Amino acid sequence: MVSSTRANESPVWTALRAGGSSTVLLLVCSLIDTAILVAVPPLLGATLNAALTEGAGSGLVWVVVGLLATGIVVESLKEVADFSSRYRAVRILRNDLLAHVLRLGYRGQRRFNQGDLVNRLVDSCDRTSRAATGAVGVLSATITSLAGLVGLFVIDYQVGLAFLLCLPPIVLMTKRHLGSIVSLSGEAAGAQGEIATRLMDSIRGLRTIRASGTVELEIDRALESSGSLREISLRIWGSQRALVWQTAMIAPLLIIAVQVVAGYRLTIGQLDAGQLVAV
Repeated sequence: MVSSTRANESPVWTALRAGGSSTVLLLVCSLIDTAILVAVPPLLGATLNAALTEGAGSGLVWVVVGLLATGIVVESLKEVADFSSRYRAVRILRNDLLAHVLRLGYRGQRRFNQGDLVNRLVDSCDRTSRAATGAVGVLSATITSLAGLVGLFVIDYQVGLAFLLCLPPIVLMTKRHLGSIVSLSGEAAGAQGEIATRLMDSIRGLRTIRASGTVELEIDRALESSGSLREISLRIWGSQRALVWQTAMIAPLLIIAVQVVAGYRLTIGQLDAGQLVAV
């Protein structure tokens, strides 16, 4: 078996490279989708203004409809490219991991327990194969956020300032919870590997266990770490639950604050109806 991983190459980069044309298609579709998301709000505002001044026959309506239809097609292509990229990446990552283990030889293999290897093959490779999805998602979110922020300042600087003033609490809260979730996920992976190792030891010693009548003891031994895994999982879910409900409480307040400022600017004649819709 020939490894497709270059020397000293990060598994994440291997996953990105393994996707090939599917990763490129995913990137292109995501950029198009991002461009549509950025373009539609101001176009809707311009369409509203045109409808108020020229009537409902404005050609901008069809531009917006065309962009929305294009977005639906692009979103479908993204799903196909995402699946193809992950499939290619996980296949190569698992082949490379097995090839590396076999190259270590018997003495090298003894440094790693079998449960850990199984956990890495099944779970870690699958997670790493999503590198392209994660990278493209971060890029799209960054572009969309920056473009939206610039758009708010272009529409009205006070609306942009209202958004910036309300943003720090959400950023700090998200950073705190995500750091906790990442740390706990590493602990959970270690506990899963330990349980898998003990289960495989039990399978190898199945005849001895049956002959000695120690089935119940072996079950207790194999699942000894399940308590800590449960505790870690509950802590992860707790952090996720706290992040979700806190975001659900604060994010609408940010939107309300921005809309209040935009509405006030509309009442004093600094914004028109189209700009309010774009906000």
